[in-house]
Formats: sequence, C-alpha cells, structure tokens
Amino acid sequence: MDKWEKRKFSDIVIFNPKEILKKGTIAKKIPMDMLVPFCRDIPNFEIAKFNGGTKFRNGDTIMARITPCLENGKTAKVNILNDNEIGFGSTEYIVFRAIDGITTQDFVYYLVCSSTIRTPAIKSMVGSSGRQRVQTDVLQNLEITIPDYETQQKISSILSAIDDKIELNNKINANLEQQAQAIFKSWFVDFEPFGGVMPDDWKETTLGNIAIISTKSINPLKHSDLYLEHYSIPAFDEQHYPIFEYAGEIKSNKYILTNNSVMISKLNPNTKRIWRPLCLSKNPVCSTEFIIYEAINPQYKDYIYSLIDSRAFYDYLCSHTTGSTNSRQRVTPKTTLDFSCVISPHEVTMEFCSLVTPIYEQIANNLIENQRLSELRDTLLPKLMNGEIDVENVKI
Repeated sequence: MDKWEKRKFSDIVIFNPKEILKKGTIAKKIPMDMLVPFCRDIPNFEIAKFNGGTKFRNGDTIMARITPCLENGKTAKVNILNDNEIGFGSTEYIVFRAIDGITTQDFVYYLVCSSTIRTPAIKSMVGSSGRQRVQTDVLQNLEITIPDYETQQKISSILSAIDDKIELNNKINANLEQQAQAIFKSWFVDFEPFGGVMPDDWKETTLGNIAIISTKSINPLKHSDLYLEHYSIPAFDEQHYPIFEYAGEIKSNKYILTNNSVMISKLNPNTKRIWRPLCLSKNPVCSTEFIIYEAINPQYKDYIYSLIDSRAFYDYLCSHTTGSTNSRQRVTPKTTLDFSCVISPHEVTMEFCSLVTPIYEQIANNLIENQRLSELRDTLLPKLMNGEIDVENVKI
C-alpha cells in the first residue's frame, strides 16, 4: 500500500466534462434502457437529434444517478464512438472522465463500479420515493485511497481481461444466434437445400399440432425451503441468466420448466424475450409472463425453438397483442398455437436439429462461462480496489 494515497474524488476525475454539441445535431445516443446492468460494454445505441442531455466521449464512464437504475448496476464505459466523436444520453447520467497522468480510463470505470463509489452514491440519494437521485457534490467531496498510475494499470489489466472475455463470448453468441436463424430460414422459409420449393412430402400445419403450451405451476409459498432456478423477466433483461433463490423469497406462482421447454415472453412482445432454459438444477421455474412450449416429439425441441425465434413468429406475436398501453400489452397464449408453419419428414427435421442443437449448446456454454467470469470479477474487484491483493509483480 506504499504507492496508495488519499485523494478527493473530484481531484482524480472530471465530473460531467464540458463538451459542445449543438442542439439539432444528429449524434449517437445511449438511452438508459440500453445499458446492461453490471456490464462494462454498451451493446447498442440510437441515432437521434440532440436536444439536451449529458455529453461524453469514448473512454468516459457513465453512471445512472437515479433510483433504481443505480442500484441495478446501470454503469458502463463508453465504447461506441469514433475518435473525437461526441455522444449523448440521459440527463440521469453522471459522466466521469479520467485525468491524464492521474487516473486511467479503465481504473475510473472499475472504481465507479466498486463499493468505494457505489455505496456512498446510493446513501446520498435524496428526493421523493421512486425518483431519488445521487447528490453529485457528495461524490465530488468523497475522499478515497487510490494507487499510483502504474498500479492502476495493473489492477485494470486483470479486470479488463475478464470483461474482454465476457464481451467476446457475447459477440460469439450473437453470431451463433444469427447462424442458427439463417439455417432455419434457408430450410423452412426459402427451402434452399430443396431447390427453392417446399418438397411434396412436407406438410403445412400449425404450431398447435407440433407443440403444446405447458402451464404446470408451483406455489412457492408452499415450498419455501426449495431452491429454485428462476427465469424471470428482470433476469432476462439484466443478464440473460436465471436467478437462484429459495422459493420463500418468491411471492407468486411460477411455471415449472423441463428439459423439453422453450419459452417466449407474452408481456410486451415488441421487446423480444426468447429463452432456451439451461436447466442447471432440479427445480427450474419461470415467470407466468412467459409462454412455455414443449415439442410433442421431444426430439424436435430445437426446431420448435428456432420456429418461435423466427421473424415470422415474432411478427405474428406482435400482431396479436391485447392491452391499451405499451407497458401492459400481452399475447393470449392460445392464439399462438394457430401460427402457420411447415413440418418436414422426421429424418429431415432430425438433420436440421443436428445442425442447430450444437449451436444452441455452445451459446448455453458461453452464458454459463460468462456467469462464472462475472462472479470472479465481482469477487476480485473489492480486493483489488482496497489493496488486499498485491499486484506489484503483475506484468502489463
């Protein structure tokens, strides 16, 4: 700890750095809902007209200052801009910029993610219920202990290596998902391997003839000591990974999943939430906001999954919603069984599944690895930030 010193936070980072972006300028925008909780990288952005908001450059760290976004981990390092390009986002961000020679960009990001900054930020929140915000001046005056520049680089190199692997897995998964859907479209929409026309021995049918909707449920309150693998809407949105918790912590009924289950959200279908459950335990369950499909022939599970992941099914889902507002629109599960599709002879369907199942299994393996990497990063973060782990001999 010889190379660590106490500094005021505002002396080691620039808060909300001033940038010029004229009103009406078309620029990249990062809305709050595009930030993935506890994830360094920003997966997407919008092109929009600037009429106000926080402004930032690549390398800056953006942190939500409003509840519950801050508590939920809405913090990211800006990485979607070009050199000298200025982007903008919500007025509910605080922007942090490293100071050359004093702090590194990566170290600032991990520092903001750590309890050193997060805990005081959350405790400083004031305002009416549901609209509380961080008091920026509290953070500016916060005294923290930080290491010298070289040690910051070493700490950041360890954590960045983990996040780089997570990001690589995410990119691989996105590519694999596109591959699987391209194969489905080629076979069952364009019929490319069959001369561009549907073979005579194929049949037009409906989803209801090849899959059922499962509604078998469990009341968690009657099984409070059961440890559940819980697939919820928030879990999907935050990390695409189930939450493991005791049933006593869950208040409402849940659907029971099996190894033959695939599912899609019936809530606000314009936001596509499709899941192929990992089933890592004996007790996988999901929110009743999902529609669970099970192939009548279990061997066809990944054909069913590919079908409900298709563009045609998504369009069908969105055109059969009920409800008056975007926030509460739903699909009636039974109507989805009328979706028109084709079914090929058994040997053709099995050949298709032999192509896509390994793809889906690799996606699952990458998700599991990312979860383990995230847990490792989160374990190392506080230990590195308080000097508990000595990085003196780390080479960068």
